[in-house]
Amino acid sequence: MVQSFMYTATTNLVAAAYENDRISQDQTETIRTIITALQMAMFVGIIFGIGLGASSTFFIKAILGKQNNIDMEVLNAAGKYVRIRALGMPAAVLIGVAQSACLGMKDTLSPLLVMVAAALVNLLGDLIFVGLPGAWLGGAAGAAWATVFSQYAALVMSIKWLCSKPKESTNSKNTITSRGILYNHFQMRDLFRMPKFMKIASKISEYMVPVTTTAIGRVSGYVAMSHVVSCAFGTADMAAQHIVLSFFLCFIPMCDSLNLTAQSLVPGIHEYSKDLRLRSQVMKETVSNFMKAGGVFGLVLMGLVSLMPLVSHFFSRDAAVIASVNSTTPYLALFCAFAGVVCSGEGLLLARKDLGFLKNSFSAFFFAVPYFLLRLKSAILGGAQNIGLQNVWRIFAFYQVFRSGLWMLRLKVLSIRDDRAVNATKLSS
Repeated sequence: MVQSFMYTATTNLVAAAYENDRISQDQTETIRTIITALQMAMFVGIIFGIGLGASSTFFIKAILGKQNNIDMEVLNAAGKYVRIRALGMPAAVLIGVAQSACLGMKDTLSPLLVMVAAALVNLLGDLIFVGLPGAWLGGAAGAAWATVFSQYAALVMSIKWLCSKPKESTNSKNTITSRGILYNHFQMRDLFRMPKFMKIASKISEYMVPVTTTAIGRVSGYVAMSHVVSCAFGTADMAAQHIVLSFFLCFIPMCDSLNLTAQSLVPGIHEYSKDLRLRSQVMKETVSNFMKAGGVFGLVLMGLVSLMPLVSHFFSRDAAVIASVNSTTPYLALFCAFAGVVCSGEGLLLARKDLGFLKNSFSAFFFAVPYFLLRLKSAILGGAQNIGLQNVWRIFAFYQVFRSGLWMLRLKVLSIRDDRAVNATKLSS
């Protein structure tokens, strides 16, 4: 997630360029933005891949905790997995940027087709590699190789899609499509060239610090959660955490679509400057619609998570594990209830380029969430009783509620600023 600034910058900048080019019936700015983003993604992916491979052992040990009792077999297997996955980092960043460019052009079908094909390659790779003997080919390492091969397959398919000759039917007036957008403008070898359009590269770089800070602040809580569970809880709670995270990771990404949709639709509204009153009015309606959609998503997810006690016995036969899973249900349901609002709010703030506020907020979260989790760890190791996995998820649920309120308050402040700008324009005219 640290490299997510590339995805956020690409979606927002391509969306803005797309709207401008659609009005002017020209593709120049959109093409230049995509090319620059892809070239920067290659170098960012190489840097992050090297960093991930070199630091893998350190971070795995930090997550496992209990330095004197680390299972070396687990450490070695995890180290091999991460180092192999690091080889796919350039492809991963490039795929993300290509998908973000498509979303910026409001093309949701192309990324889906590419990802389905990549998933099939991954499945085939798992069937071939996982069962092989050898520490660097089979087992977890084999799964890592399968993922890396699927990432590079998806990269080739994405670039071919963007650079292929567009169909005649897709070149209608006032339409910019992702297929063939780079036809005769870009080739695979251009990925290894330095960006030519430095002004666009500078705009992308502006997202680096605030969005990276946001990503690190978001990840820190989950890293601290993994650390606390692995260091302070027993095997039953650790098994239960695995099940709960499976539910969590299954449902929460559904709300990420709201974040991405906001980043795709809102920049065109935010950049519109010909009529401030109209822009303010449309922005208010857009925020309201996204919040309503977020509320609906949250209610649906809360209902699904509430069913977890009815199906938890399918994931384990151990009564202690099942009880631990069920104890987290109220807090996981509360977290999911606000997930749609949080994702909508964050997407709207990113689309409005309120990067400083997000950076400062997640800088605070970077310290606050781990602080409360580590206090929980200290209490457990100090002999405190009646502390279970539900206490971990209680902290996360309250964190989610706080974020939702903070995002909504900030959007209200921005709306008031828009109204003041409209009034100031009226007075000056």
